[in-house]
Amino acid sequence: MSNTTNLQPAEPGRRRRYTVEQKRALLAEAEQPGESISSVARWYDMSPSVMFLWRRAMDDASDKGPEIERAGCARKRGQEA
Repeated sequence: MSNTTNLQPAEPGRRRRYTVEQKRALLAEAEQPGESISSVARWYDMSPSVMFLWRRAMDDASDKGPEIERAGCARKRGQEA
């Protein structure tokens, strides 16, 4: 696994915040041959479900056209992403 994405370690009790560029980099890393979303998520000590939400939200956004900044967050609140 190539460790090309620069992520800061999460502070205890704090939620990490990811930029759109970081999300894209992590998803692109998961698309590399021999990699998966689950393996990349484990490597960066995060839940695979978060990356699956990002991928679905970014796929939905690319179908609709507008740029998405907080992939997955609007869907949970019942709004359009």
